[in-house]
Amino acid sequence: MSEVQEVKGAMLQRNDTYGIKLRTPLGVVLIEDMEKIISVAKELNIKTLKLTGGQRIILSGLTAEQVEPTKAKLGAFAVTPPHMQACSETCKFRILDGYKLATILEQAIVDRAPLPAKTKFGVSSCPHSCAQGLVRDFGLVGKKNGWSLYMGGNSASKPVIAEEIASNLQDDEVVAVTLKYLDKYRELAKPKERTGRFLKRFGKEEFLKEVGLV
Repeated sequence: MSEVQEVKGAMLQRNDTYGIKLRTPLGVVLIEDMEKIISVAKELNIKTLKLTGGQRIILSGLTAEQVEPTKAKLGAFAVTPPHMQACSETCKFRILDGYKLATILEQAIVDRAPLPAKTKFGVSSCPHSCAQGLVRDFGLVGKKNGWSLYMGGNSASKPVIAEEIASNLQDDEVVAVTLKYLDKYRELAKPKERTGRFLKRFGKEEFLKEVGLV
């Protein structure tokens, strides 16, 4: 068995190469930005790019020595804060403007990174829930009377459906709750403690009081 070194900020692949998850804010990449990513891939003789279920791009096939120089070339694309996923802003089924709200929330997440553990957010503009908020740590679903807020989900080997925490929230209320949640989570969560375990340990009712929902 070959010994392969751990490389910070990169994922070890089955063939002993490394992959980098690239930042694609809300699943959107400008044409000129995609051209830059493709240019770097060509320099490395990488033939394909992988899209993840979370709307990110993986650049794989790197050697350990190539990781840092590649991240330097990609700049902001190689920085992956807690992940915010959103559905299309042009979808005909849209009830609320999830893309606009997700844009605001993503900046709040970036400003408060790093968080204690992997944290995934999903904002869907209608109950079809294309951004998968029901299996995210923090999910929002747009409905007729406002946003429904879900917490504690994940899509790991033992999937957990998020619990509905609040309903009929307006945009400003969602932003306020999210900021309070992030601050409280950073303050009280244990290292590598995902939202679901944190809420179970902290207590749902106590948490709702802390973020002003009761």
